[in-house]
Amino acid sequence: MRRRDFLRTSGIAAAALGASKAAGAAVRIAKPAIVSNPLHLALCSPWPRGRGGYPDRAGDFVRALQLAAGPGLRVRTLEHAASGIDCVTTGAADMCLGPAQDNVAHHPALGFFAGLPGHSSMSPDALRAWIAEGGGQLLLDEMSARFGVKCLLAGHSGPTPGFWSTRRIVSLADFSGQQIYAAGLAREVVRGLGATPAMAQAGDVAAQLARSEIFAAEWGGLTHSLAAGFPAVAKFYSTTAIALQGSALALTIRRSVWDGMERSLQEAIAHVATQHMIRSVLDASASHDIMRRALAETLQIEFVALPADTAAAINRISGAIVADAATKDELSARINRSYLDFAGGHPEWRNN
Repeated sequence: MRRRDFLRTSGIAAAALGASKAAGAAVRIAKPAIVSNPLHLALCSPWPRGRGGYPDRAGDFVRALQLAAGPGLRVRTLEHAASGIDCVTTGAADMCLGPAQDNVAHHPALGFFAGLPGHSSMSPDALRAWIAEGGGQLLLDEMSARFGVKCLLAGHSGPTPGFWSTRRIVSLADFSGQQIYAAGLAREVVRGLGATPAMAQAGDVAAQLARSEIFAAEWGGLTHSLAAGFPAVAKFYSTTAIALQGSALALTIRRSVWDGMERSLQEAIAHVATQHMIRSVLDASASHDIMRRALAETLQIEFVALPADTAAAINRISGAIVADAATKDELSARINRSYLDFAGGHPEWRNN
C-alpha cells in the first residue's frame, strides 16, 4: 500500500500526523539573516524523493533554511547515496543532510554524536543537550575538522527504532549467518551477533527485505518505516533494536564553504538545524503510539519484543564496541569522557 493511500484511508494515521503537527508548533522560526554576499549551494540527501518520511524531512529542512537565510541563500537539492563527509569532500554537493551514522565509517568516535548502540545510548533530548550545553559541539567540530567538514545535528529518527523482519525473531540463533541492515557502530554489533552487515542504499532496504536478500533491518521510527515501505513487505516489528534510543541526522558542510559564510548565515543555519532536531523528536514522540495502533489494525503488523538472549547479547557486544571506539586516539578518549560525564550528571536522561 502506498504511503499517501494509507494516510488518506486511515483515520488513526491522520490523527498521528495531526498530533505531530501540534507538537511541532512549539518550534521557533528564525528571522531571516542579513547576508550581503548571496550564496548558491547544493544540498544532497540519500533518500529518493517523493516518498515521505526522511525525504519529507529533507524538504522541510531546505524550506526552513531558505526562510531563515532569506534571499542571501539559494539551495538546490539532489540525491546522493554517499555519506555526508564523502558527498561534500568529493565536491558532489556543498552540504548533505543524512544519517549521522553514515559518517561513522570515517571514525568510530563519530558514533557518540550519531547515537550509540545498546545501553550506552542517550535519549534524543540528552544528546541535543550534550551537544548544545555539555561541550559536545566543540568536540564534534574538532573531530569533523579532521575530514574537512563542519557537522551539525539536524534531526533524529526518534527514540523508538526497531527491527523489521519477514518472520518472527525467536532467539539469538536466528541472526547467525544472516544479512542484517544496520548503520554506524550498530554494524559492528551485527557482526558480534554472528550476522553480516548488509550493504544496501537507503532506498533499497525494504525491497531487499521483500526479496529475502536480508533477514532483518533496523530502521528508525514508524512514520519513517511506513514511508520507506517496510509495512508492505514485513509483518514483524521487534520493538527493541541495537540503537535503543534512535539515531541523529547530520548536516555536513564542506569546511571551506562554512568558513566562507558570513556569521549571520552560519547562525541561521545552526538555528535551523537545532529546531529541525527538536521538531523531529517531537513529531516521532507524538505520533508513535497512534502509528503503532494504525499499523497493527490496518496492515496487521505484529509488534513483538526481541528475545531476552538477543537483547542481552546486543547490550554486551555494544558495551565492548563503544569501549573500543573510546580508545582509538586521544580525541576519542576526550569525547567518551565528556559523554559519560554529561550522562552521569543527568540521570533522568540515562537509558535504563
